[in-house]
Amino acid sequence: MRKEKVVSFVFVLIIAVLLFGVVYVLFQPPKLEMTGHAVTDSQLGNLTVAVQTSIACTWSDSTLNVSFGSSLDPGTVGGNATGNYNMSPPNPTNGTMYNVTVDVLSTSAADITITGEDLVYSGNILKIGNVSYAVNSTNFTSIYMNYSESINITTSAVDMIVNEAVGSTAWYRLWIDIPAGVVAGSYIGNYTLQCEQA
Repeated sequence: MRKEKVVSFVFVLIIAVLLFGVVYVLFQPPKLEMTGHAVTDSQLGNLTVAVQTSIACTWSDSTLNVSFGSSLDPGTVGGNATGNYNMSPPNPTNGTMYNVTVDVLSTSAADITITGEDLVYSGNILKIGNVSYAVNSTNFTSIYMNYSESINITTSAVDMIVNEAVGSTAWYRLWIDIPAGVVAGSYIGNYTLQCEQA
């Protein structure tokens, strides 16, 4: 009986070794072999970006405080703003001191609009329509921008110049008409220039 137990044990041991071998062979990870060929794969991805348009303008210092002088009489037509023909330093062609430049850092050309509000003195009103302008984006001299070609400023924004290129300058002059019968005094009002994407 003892011999039979030993044979059974050996038989079970042989079966166990064979089963382990079969399981080991069947469940081995595959071996990677060098084939000499490169294998690549690629994936197409999307890129998105929203670039903001930026507009920046620079105004000459003279544009901030425009004066028509202190001694205009009622009935004056085409009274010059003091910087109209007074470029600093003096220019033999009487260049204007008033200008706006579309900054080189802008990403788009600009439309420049103009609007204004009535001038007021002690309850008396001088309508903004009595102020006019002429503009030129290629030349600032006296042979351009004449009163006879000027356009009246209104209380609504209108295009002063359109599609002004990045890095370029628009020059302008301003005039005022003083209707007869206007009460004497120092009238104060304002005007607005605005740069917008063309």
